[in-house]
Amino acid sequence: MACILKIPDTSKGVITFTTQERDKLIFQDKATFDKVVSLKQNYVVGLHHNWHDYGFRWNSLFDFSMAGPGDLGNSNVPLVTLDACNFIPNDFHSSKSEKHWDILYVTRAVYFKRVEVFLRTIKEIYNTGRRPRVLLLCCIPPEDATPKNIVDDYMNMFTQEERKYFTLLPLVHDYPFCLDPATVGYLYRSSKIFTHFANDERRCRVIANAAATQMPIVCMRDPASIIPEALRKPPYLYLVENDGDFFSKIMNALDDYDVCRDLSEVSKHFSVEHTSEEIKRQLERFLGVGSASMVNDSFNFNNLDIRLGRHHSISYGPNKVDMSIFDLVKLALDKSKLKEVWSSDAVDLERSLICL
Repeated sequence: MACILKIPDTSKGVITFTTQERDKLIFQDKATFDKVVSLKQNYVVGLHHNWHDYGFRWNSLFDFSMAGPGDLGNSNVPLVTLDACNFIPNDFHSSKSEKHWDILYVTRAVYFKRVEVFLRTIKEIYNTGRRPRVLLLCCIPPEDATPKNIVDDYMNMFTQEERKYFTLLPLVHDYPFCLDPATVGYLYRSSKIFTHFANDERRCRVIANAAATQMPIVCMRDPASIIPEALRKPPYLYLVENDGDFFSKIMNALDDYDVCRDLSEVSKHFSVEHTSEEIKRQLERFLGVGSASMVNDSFNFNNLDIRLGRHHSISYGPNKVDMSIFDLVKLALDKSKLKEVWSSDAVDLERSLICL
């Protein structure tokens, strides 16, 4: 979404827009485009990529892109190599508490998440006689759900005895954020390993949540790209090469789980506690000042895992802010009014500006 990360002070402010806002709003309306151009006198303007784009072509309206190495193909574009996934809130932290579930998959019923492959893999595991406890938290979109009826598929595929060990939570309200972060964080901390079944998705928030919680992760190469390359190995990551590989890698991760280990090295790349300092370092070249001289009160790091990737006036439910890009930019340019309403402690800054 249009996200005011930093207000102008002795250096420029920082504001970002999503690729969807770029394509559906900014590039479709000249008045909005011109208004965003006018920001550049007082702001560094970033572009948050909500999906990888191997054919990306840089537009000078944006000073930098928020994307990981390789997400934009070979494009020679100025990067901030952090995005929404690198600012996971403290609800996702490690815990030594007893784990109720062995396997966790938090996902949406959309085609590229490949929920059906997950169901088949769990059935394959259960066919061996093993009964790891499984939790599938699946948010159901208001249209084009895939699979069309996950409850029917679950009931048809698993016996009553197997369903005692396999908890399905299909959620249809407040899509796509059906539960609050504190509740979802508790479910992560109550589970041993995390699985992700997409084969064509980079920068996955749910994987970042697992990394911040210090959970072993089982996934394919594209989702694994969010993990620093040196850590793409057990016990941090069990890399899956093809669909038939999920079974063995999940079993390996479970068998290794009780071995004494420390996964804190991966969590610091995703916890806002650490990455709030890293983004200041990466912004130095765009702001022309050193991070040591950046005042924390000029930044708002709260809920960036949601705010950076959410959209103004498009998308569903809590993933949308009911305020036009034009109006937000107008407010951002009004120095006196922005200073009056600005708070580095605001929980959801852009939503708090809607009624002004």
